Amino acid sequence: DLDLWKNVSKIAKEGRRVGCGITALADMIAALNLKYDSKEALDIVEKVMSIKMKAELDCTSDLAILRGTFIGWDSKLEWNGFEGNNDFYKFISHKFPIQFNKMMNQGRRNINWSTIAPAGTVSLMTQSTSGCEPLFSPYYFRRKKINPNEKNAKIDFVDQNGDTWQEFPVLHPKFKDWINTNFDELGMSGFENLNNLNKEDLQKAFEKSPWYGSTANDINWTKRVEMQAILQKYTTSAISTTLNLPQNITKEEVSEIYLQSWKKGLKGQTIYRDGSRSGVLVSESTKDK
Repeated sequence: DLDLWKNVSKIAKEGRRVGCGITALADMIAALNLKYDSKEALDIVEKVMSIKMKAELDCTSDLAILRGTFIGWDSKLEWNGFEGNNDFYKFISHKFPIQFNKMMNQGRRNINWSTIAPAGTVSLMTQSTSGCEPLFSPYYFRRKKINPNEKNAKIDFVDQNGDTWQEFPVLHPKFKDWINTNFDELGMSGFENLNNLNKEDLQKAFEKSPWYGSTANDINWTKRVEMQAILQKYTTSAISTTLNLPQNITKEEVSEIYLQSWKKGLKGQTIYRDGSRSGVLVSESTKDK
């Protein structure tokens, strides 16, 4: 419907909504040799996000001076219209007084200017962790079917049909870089022999790496909520992130997660309980009936 697209175009131009975001947060924290849910990491992320928002405020006000504000800009509605009770404006007026005053005097180009998206496809291109998510796993193993005509192929697994398979490791790219940099200390060969790395070697390397204890299933959920709250404070729209929880998480704990998220001002929260999408399980007592 042409009218629909005309309306979408009109609203987009009137608000000039922009979604500047971040990705590879977990890799940045690991590069600083910090744990994702440590106090030091939370403090660093606070500083990074503060600098980011300061730059964004300067940029959107400077663009308003050069090219004009978004059509709906009205300083009276945005500040005085709320009688000074808007928490977001209170925050930026105290945290960034110079930028706030410039915005009030000159306006801004964008009605909204930042978000934190999942960045899944982008992270594949950047070969990094995605968005603000912690690393899910540093490595895993896949299987490649061996052609019967292949000679001297290494066989790791034979399935129920008699087909043979070879296992090979898939590493988080930054974890691979870390091993490649530290392989002498780790007692490993270089990555020309990547497919020869076994699970024991990789696990030993992981336990010495800065990602150890900081994967999605390791992080304390209260610290995850704290991290998201810091990120949300400096973000003008919602954040996409998922809390990975163990299978034995209770309803009361899940309730507490959402309650704490609300108390800390988060605009959204998603959880995933391990095993919740595994399908219908057949019990030992009924599967033969």
